[in-house]
Amino acid sequence: MKSALTYRLIWLKHEWPAFTFWLLSPFIGTYLFVLLQQSLVGELNVPVGIVLEDSSEKANQLVEQLRESDYIELHILSRTEALNQLEQHQLDSVFVIKEGYEEHLTEGQKRIIEGYASNQSYAYFAIEELFTSLVQQQATRAKLVNEVRALLQDSKQMDLFDPEAIW
Repeated sequence: MKSALTYRLIWLKHEWPAFTFWLLSPFIGTYLFVLLQQSLVGELNVPVGIVLEDSSEKANQLVEQLRESDYIELHILSRTEALNQLEQHQLDSVFVIKEGYEEHLTEGQKRIIEGYASNQSYAYFAIEELFTSLVQQQATRAKLVNEVRALLQDSKQMDLFDPEAIW
């Protein structure tokens, strides 16, 4: 046992540069890989076209919430221009906010946003889920406003109601 330990210490004395390199190379390689990945992910933004057929406050609020997303590059276009750019693969996907968005939202209707994707769209489903979640948040708030309004009308206390506090 003593001779094996002595042998290893003599070997380490002569081969310390190689030993240090092979000991640290996995850590350095992992660190460089993570740096490269973070620099590439920071530059990747998915180009998405938005067609605003409705200019209501809630539709504009939805667009602003989408602009806050880090990985979406929004382009507000007309329907024909957006679909042309989608066919030319300049956009990953196109979403149309239909006319009467706010009214449909308060009525609880479904299918108030249309989505289009090409055969090369790689992030359509993820962006569609983001749209769906934001629209569901707005629909839930609209339903809550309607319920509170109905309750306060029944008790004749409408002067206490401020719908903007919920939105």
